[in-house]
Amino acid sequence: MEKHSDFFRDLQRHARLLALSRTLLEDPQATLGTIMYFGKPAREGSLTPPHQDNFYQCFVPPEAMRITIAIDASTADNGPLTCQRGSHQLGVLPHKPSDVLGFSQILAETPDKLRYPEIEICLEPGDICVHATNTVHFSRPNTTDRSRRQLAIECSSTRAQQDQALLRQRHQAVKALHRKKG
Repeated sequence: MEKHSDFFRDLQRHARLLALSRTLLEDPQATLGTIMYFGKPAREGSLTPPHQDNFYQCFVPPEAMRITIAIDASTADNGPLTCQRGSHQLGVLPHKPSDVLGFSQILAETPDKLRYPEIEICLEPGDICVHATNTVHFSRPNTTDRSRRQLAIECSSTRAQQDQALLRQRHQAVKALHRKKG
């Protein structure tokens, strides 16, 4: 989105978001990266399966996070972001191929919900939440007559480097999966 819009390019340089990311990551040079749109249309927004962003990002060390900005209210019944508290400490867990459109991989097994309780992140428009790249998270379907839209911005410390070999390996696995289903 930031490649096609001045608004989103400016958002990557937003002073308060940069200050937040630099403080949380303890890195005065931390940067804001890719901006994504997540929408759950009314009564049509599907399940987002349990996963970890770092499975796709391959950051070593995992000093990265995602800032989510609510466009619409995010409520318990419209598929809010749900995180498993403390799961970021588990490292990247095994994932397996998914049949969910837009998600090539899902967790092979979710962490114990008693030890890592699920926390629904309910937000009002303009609210933000932040989760670490290794946090297990998902969202349930939207069962309401209201859409639930959010922007998400990746950010990482200068210490976090993408493991290029692992990134290539995972991209090739996703391509192979698509060819197989094709």
